[in-house]
Amino acid sequence: IESGQAHSITDLAEQEGVTVAYVCRLLPLTCMAPDIVEAILDGRQPKGLRLAEILGNGPLGWHEQRSAWGFSRGSTPFRS
Repeated sequence: IESGQAHSITDLAEQEGVTVAYVCRLLPLTCMAPDIVEAILDGRQPKGLRLAEILGNGPLGWHEQRSAWGFSRGSTPFRS
């Protein structure tokens, strides 16, 4: 949507062949701190961190995300 390749959530869902509900469920991931994304992709997330915690009503602030989800200075490089 940000790049202009899709004009709405509905448009994005159609382009990707998924439901609008699925796109809406994943949208919170776009607000995740970049260092948390990197840590998860590298397999360095805190033990027990569940996708449900991240997709739920998690914090929007990156510092609050790190604190709420168990990321500490020693477990992931901070870039913000």
